[in-house]
Amino acid sequence: MNNGRMETSSERRRRKLTDLCAASGSYVAVARAAGLSPVYLDQIIKGVLLPPKQGDGTRTPRTLGDTAARAIEGALALERGWFDNNDLDLEMTPREIQLIGYFRELDIRSQSLVLEYVRDAASRQVEVQQQIAAALQPKAAPALPNTRARPGR
Repeated sequence: MNNGRMETSSERRRRKLTDLCAASGSYVAVARAAGLSPVYLDQIIKGVLLPPKQGDGTRTPRTLGDTAARAIEGALALERGWFDNNDLDLEMTPREIQLIGYFRELDIRSQSLVLEYVRDAASRQVEVQQQIAAALQPKAAPALPNTRARPGR
């Protein structure tokens, strides 16, 4: 919903593109993966208005077309039609959707290994978070031996 009204397909595509770009790091990364112009995606995200239409002079925002939507879906291993599906009930983040896309590219043995690892990590989440935090901490320099002369020697 958007201000009490249904979201249009163009609005949904723009919202999903914005979320996907944020999850992927940038619109440039998404554009390069899909073989699209980064400027094109930037204009869609920003809602840049197209030149006035001949006849009535109205201006509409640049939208994500079908060809570009399918190119992004293919490049990021998203389900075909992902941009058009009304996902308000799914409550999945773009990162989760991207992870599922990568998971589907794996063979069955690799999928089993990933599931085993994730299940194990989830069961010991606190321990894993502590390990990650410790790994990210800067390493302390080793202590140098005390070479000062001691009094009385």
